[in-house]
Amino acid sequence: MASFALDGSTYEYLRPDPGHPADETRSWEYGNYPKVMASVPLAGGATGDVYAVAERWNHSYVFVAWGDDGDHKHLV
Repeated sequence: MASFALDGSTYEYLRPDPGHPADETRSWEYGNYPKVMASVPLAGGATGDVYAVAERWNHSYVFVAWGDDGDHKHLV
């Protein structure tokens, strides 16, 4: 299971199935990703809010990326 550290706490998070084939996925122009506050699904059923950028989307899902305390990139 993937995890990230934020404000000194470590969280395990889920990577849900986006529900559509890759060819139905669209992207914003590189470098012009909208900044968002995303609710990331955590292990155990809770969610955690992260400041992220929305990189891609399909009919039912928005893929977001964010950096953790160690500047590691995460994508959900």
